[in-house]
Amino acid sequence: MDTAFAGSEFSHEATFTVGEMNDPPIISSIEKQQTIIDYPISIPFQLTDSGGGQIRISVSSSLTSLVMPENIRFTGTNITSDGSNYTIHTTASMPEDITMVIQPVSGQSGDAMLTITVDDSEMFVQESLNLSVLPLFTEDKDIDLPGISKGSVTFGDYDNDGDLDIFITGSSDSDRIAKVYRNTGSTYSKDTAIYLPGVYVSTGAFGDYDQDGDLDILYSGFCCFAKLYRNTNGSFFEDTYFDEFRAGSVAFGDYDNDGDLDIIVSGYTTNTVTKVYQNTGGNFSEDTSINLPGVSSSAIKFGDYDNDADLDILVTGSGIAKVYRNTWGTFSEDTNINLPGISSSSADFGDYDNDGDLDIIISGESDEGRITKIYRNLGGNFSELTATNLTGVDNSSIAFGDYDNDGDLDVLITGNSDIGRIAKVYRNTGVSFIEDTDISFPGVDNSSAAFGDYDNDGDLDILIAGESDNGKIANIYRNNTIISNTLPSSPSQLSSIVTGEKVQLSWSAGSDGQTVSQGLNYNLRIGSSSGACDILSPMSLSLTSGYRQIPSKGQFQNLTTTIFINKVGTYYWSVQAIDTAFAGSSFSEEYSFTIIDTGPTPGNNGLITSSSLNPSASESHFSWSVASDSLSLTNALEYRIYTSNVSYGDHVIAWESFASAQSNWFNHTNTFLITNQDPFKASYFLQLLFVMNLAIKRFMNNYIWRSIMRYPI
Repeated sequence: MDTAFAGSEFSHEATFTVGEMNDPPIISSIEKQQTIIDYPISIPFQLTDSGGGQIRISVSSSLTSLVMPENIRFTGTNITSDGSNYTIHTTASMPEDITMVIQPVSGQSGDAMLTITVDDSEMFVQESLNLSVLPLFTEDKDIDLPGISKGSVTFGDYDNDGDLDIFITGSSDSDRIAKVYRNTGSTYSKDTAIYLPGVYVSTGAFGDYDQDGDLDILYSGFCCFAKLYRNTNGSFFEDTYFDEFRAGSVAFGDYDNDGDLDIIVSGYTTNTVTKVYQNTGGNFSEDTSINLPGVSSSAIKFGDYDNDADLDILVTGSGIAKVYRNTWGTFSEDTNINLPGISSSSADFGDYDNDGDLDIIISGESDEGRITKIYRNLGGNFSELTATNLTGVDNSSIAFGDYDNDGDLDVLITGNSDIGRIAKVYRNTGVSFIEDTDISFPGVDNSSAAFGDYDNDGDLDILIAGESDNGKIANIYRNNTIISNTLPSSPSQLSSIVTGEKVQLSWSAGSDGQTVSQGLNYNLRIGSSSGACDILSPMSLSLTSGYRQIPSKGQFQNLTTTIFINKVGTYYWSVQAIDTAFAGSSFSEEYSFTIIDTGPTPGNNGLITSSSLNPSASESHFSWSVASDSLSLTNALEYRIYTSNVSYGDHVIAWESFASAQSNWFNHTNTFLITNQDPFKASYFLQLLFVMNLAIKRFMNNYIWRSIMRYPI
């Protein structure tokens, strides 16, 4: 064609051939992926090539400081690699299953965009995905709790809806508070229907003291009381006022093995005291036979350190740290246990080495400065674990809990250290504890901290409250671990041995995917009807799920315990296992036992004889026929004599509470001399004889008594 737009003739015709077109490979879509710091992630996807053949695959990263391409590899049945390049040998139209394995850079968190590129004979296809590498813990900023210091925070499911609520006390920016926050499933909201007097320098605890299946509240603080509030369908009513305790500690525990929760309270009244209050059917009275050292700015804990089936007591504060052994309700200091005295203290029991007995952790100000130390239980003797180097703190909070779901107890520590405020987690390596430096929390003192799975995703989250460098806080940190905790299996082979009011209960060990069997602990339920818990409340919900209302270890460390029940009847019981993440198994199959009336039988129909019934006598000599019993040998039966101006009939508690005991329990005799009687005092005296067998069961239906009329001279 020329400039005048004139065209020539066409050339000779030629031909060419177009073959079948090759469609590009298809990569399946990949959703956003998530892992946690220092943990690899495997991402499966599929690649399909309609033509088949060899295809090269590679990946790039938008943030190589987080994810380096050389730390990504591809695996699959038909993948080969020369160490850096990957080739997929595809079959036409057949999907290839491929896994991309990513190892993020150690110690780093953040987000990276990863782009997968497929090269099919210079035909390129790409697929991108977002990868988030999370810190092990992240603050849940959707939760707004009032910041506090000099207070306490406690997890517990008070409304029985299957998630953990929060009880918080202390000094906020505006006032002293004591508030309950309800877990709504996505956040926490203050339960405005609950009014509790505000306190600070305070401590609190959840526990089902009235065995009605919901959690009650015990707390103390300035100014100035220790009070018990009863939960009735989610509303709380003051039940018991104990004393003007302040700057102390409180704890629930069944020290007398009768199935209900007793209470221990320490602190300052007119001086420092530590008192134990016995629960008698929902009423509390001080057990004055128990003499414990008074402490303030303290921590007191119940725990069966000697595995003899009753709760012992750990007392710290005011310059001491001592363990008191429980011998069937009588407490004595175990002087073989030497712990350093501490003030401004915190303490906890926990089996960190999974050997079936409770170890001890304490923190506070000692003669050598601030300390945090773990003491290993070696058959009832304690030895300091020197292989670890925990940061010493005071004005602190310490707690055991398995945050990494590896089946052993780790340690959470907050408080004031020599380098300032801290909040740290120490990982249990099996032989020692090392700080998990991938976890970063704001340091706090005048603090309180707790483990609990608030979002029910199978791992322990952390609640931290106290005075930080930026003011008072109360923050929840979500655990992002990708390692799941599995529930333990239920115990089996339940058995019972009944001896009077004494019942020995035994079971076989549960099992768990993370915690070894010896590291499990156990929780009991006992009721007067099938499925009930009115004798011993497990503080767990459905017997099928076994969900724990409080995130803590179980009541029992080994496979047997002893319970005392003083009412005739048939009782129903079952057991659950609890692991180091405080997750409970479903309850075992229900079993039953029966308490029958097997009291001693007084000799000669209970007749007492006396050689001196003269009204003017200053003493009276009594004798009786020896009693008999189906449970105890005759010479093992014990007797005790009471006198009173009035008769209390067959009311055992009234005789023991108001009459005058003329003796301790005695045996090997059937005579007794009452001396120092006032012959000039006009009274009508009743002489009552109790008899007791080895089951420690006292019977009034067969009591022995004698009336003696005393006249003035």
